[in-house]
Amino acid sequence: MRVIQTTRTMLAASLVMVASQTTDESPPFWGRIYLRHGVAPLQYFRDSYGGHISGDEWQFVTPLDTLGCSAFNASDRSLISNSSFVVLDRGVCSFEIKSRNVQAAGAAGLVIVSDTEEVVRPVAHVDKGEIDIPTVMVRKSGGDQIRVAVSRENVYGRLIPMTCPQSSVCGPHEPTHVQHLTSGVRGGLVHSTEKSDSDWEFLASTFGSPFLTQFLPLVEAVPSHACHTLDTAVVNQMVVIFTHDDRSCSFLTKVRANIPCCPMTLFHCFKVSNAQAAGAASVLLVHTGDGPLTRPFVADPWDAYNITIPSAMVSGKTARDLLRLRFPVTLKHDARVADAWERIASLKNLGRLTRGYAAPAAKAPAKAKDKKGGPKVVEEVVDVTKYAPVNILKDSTHPELKAREEYPEWLYTLLDPKPTLGELERKGYDNLESMTDKRRLIKLSYRKAIKEKNDSKSKK
Repeated sequence: MRVIQTTRTMLAASLVMVASQTTDESPPFWGRIYLRHGVAPLQYFRDSYGGHISGDEWQFVTPLDTLGCSAFNASDRSLISNSSFVVLDRGVCSFEIKSRNVQAAGAAGLVIVSDTEEVVRPVAHVDKGEIDIPTVMVRKSGGDQIRVAVSRENVYGRLIPMTCPQSSVCGPHEPTHVQHLTSGVRGGLVHSTEKSDSDWEFLASTFGSPFLTQFLPLVEAVPSHACHTLDTAVVNQMVVIFTHDDRSCSFLTKVRANIPCCPMTLFHCFKVSNAQAAGAASVLLVHTGDGPLTRPFVADPWDAYNITIPSAMVSGKTARDLLRLRFPVTLKHDARVADAWERIASLKNLGRLTRGYAAPAAKAPAKAKDKKGGPKVVEEVVDVTKYAPVNILKDSTHPELKAREEYPEWLYTLLDPKPTLGELERKGYDNLESMTDKRRLIKLSYRKAIKEKNDSKSKK
């Protein structure tokens, strides 16, 4: 976990350096929209004629007049305020006309949605100062995400101007905007209407629209694997889908997307797509394997460009609990959950750990001996993808393994910043600055000595 935190700290520091190097230049022509409760930013190109983009949080509104080629009527004007960005479609009239009408309605800015996945920079020949609101353009898929989310509840977000002073490193134009780059939802807790706390975790998909704050009723998909058109009524509900590795599902993904795909990455996307087509508001994908919980993803973001609902992965136990209780639920962001599962997933690189321990005393008259004459050692294979060996991380010689079903009770011990005995011994008592660390070294060393003494007695 400290490695993960250190990496993120270094990344943030590098982005601050990038931003500090660019604040004296002209405002960048592109940036990213970070939606509240979103999982991934949306890229935009900004105009050549409008006002400054502040980076404040704005509400996105979608008037009935989706083109904005004439003055808005009273109904549409009631949606627009100086704290909102208006979302309009590209076409029929010029960028200038759209920007002028949106400015006249009192909006803070304009988002134009392209009619394709290609984006251009809005251009108009106007005198400086005539249009003082910013106008940006996003891909059709990005606009669809915003519109679908707005149709369900209020949507807020920030437009963050970006720059790339070094070709391989891009960062925010303003140093104060660095914090928003890690604001996306990666995981959290499932909350119900009947429980004030939660023992159920989720990991967010890397694709789709922002997570909804409203509570949604649960329904299990039929068929449960959702590789085919759903037979159940799922409109405006959260659909639970079991993620069996169905090869036919992978094949259908290729056909539907008309692009080469990897079965183990795109089949999640296809299942969500089927639920979306049936009118679902959100999706819970159920992890059915033995490995650690991981975020559903696609190798190329383009593969999921048409997914406009949020989705997440939960464990089999969580899914069974939720379907049994049938409470409406909502998904709330908690970065610590994602941090912990990332740390657990990193252990799979260790493969299968083998640990040895002395066999218990036998009732037979003679003790079992190994080839070297000592007590027979029994080897136990620990599959770190099936169990989360929290105590192995703490340098425990004989870790007490906990099944993943017990995960909620000890989740945050993975985030415990207390140093292990090995770390303290490497630094040495005299080099420890904190009295807390010195006392911890003495305590852990004492425990280790007692354990070694007891082990030596058992071998005699």
